[in-house]
Amino acid sequence: MSKATSAKTRPVSNLYRFIRLMMGDSVTDTVIARKWNMDIKNFSDFKFGKNPVPRVERLVTLAKILGIDDHLVYEVAKGKPAEYIHRLIASPAGRKKLAKTITIRYTVAKLAEAVR
Repeated sequence: MSKATSAKTRPVSNLYRFIRLMMGDSVTDTVIARKWNMDIKNFSDFKFGKNPVPRVERLVTLAKILGIDDHLVYEVAKGKPAEYIHRLIASPAGRKKLAKTITIRYTVAKLAEAVR
């Protein structure tokens, strides 16, 4: 596998790993695909890194399914390790840190809109 190919598939497999960490092993791929409104074959291709990282709209939907802020899914999709984000979500101190980070990003985005 070339460097270009492995660089493209890493965020996708990282995102799948994150989904698994959040939903657990008891939920089947078929159930996840159905909730995400995705054909099981396409989900399988996604799982094995044959498809690129989904579009923003799909990531927003995934965040709703997982019950988390969409910015966390964006971070994982960009390549932040799934285990790291999952640990932050799982611990009270981590949730506090995430809330602060998300608030800062949201505030900065709103300020940037106001300046335009």
